[in-house]
Amino acid sequence: MSKRGEATRQMILDKSLALFAEKGFRSVTMKEICEVCSLSRGGLYGHYDSAEQIFLEILKQLPARKHSAMQKRMAQQDAAPDILDEFVETTLQNIEQNQASLFLAICEFFSDPAQKHRLALMETMLNQGREACISLIRYGQQRGEFRQVDAEGLWLLFMSGSLGFEAVSRHGILKLEDARRAAKSLRSLLVV
Repeated sequence: MSKRGEATRQMILDKSLALFAEKGFRSVTMKEICEVCSLSRGGLYGHYDSAEQIFLEILKQLPARKHSAMQKRMAQQDAAPDILDEFVETTLQNIEQNQASLFLAICEFFSDPAQKHRLALMETMLNQGREACISLIRYGQQRGEFRQVDAEGLWLLFMSGSLGFEAVSRHGILKLEDARRAAKSLRSLLVV
């Protein structure tokens, strides 16, 4: 594929991501994607066959983006607590700006019982997130900046907490300051 074709595909993914975040997975149509991308139907269908195919591509890129950003910072020998703080702040911003969060779209996408093949993707995404988080914890432990904790258990705590906060923050049950307080407590368990 040409560089121009790759750039167009990435533009479609980026603009569609915002649309899915705003409307959820089930509400987005190819017509809306055409409009937001300023593409004709033929122009869009030349790259993707369906909104589901676009959403799948977005989901596949998400963990890789986060993981590569962490890996880059670790390769630069940045302080582990700084990398952790950036990761947590990004998560908190997603909670704060829940109208621009893919949480609802992801829940809709994976909740369809007729689409069992999607579960393999969910497992892959969770494993990539797990690997990124655990590699950061081990990096911090090797540098003496993180306590010797159960990295797997801490990842489960962070993952379940962030998903829970994102889910209930949409309804105003918990506030951003609650999520910040939880993140601060989690940080205190980890950082020396």
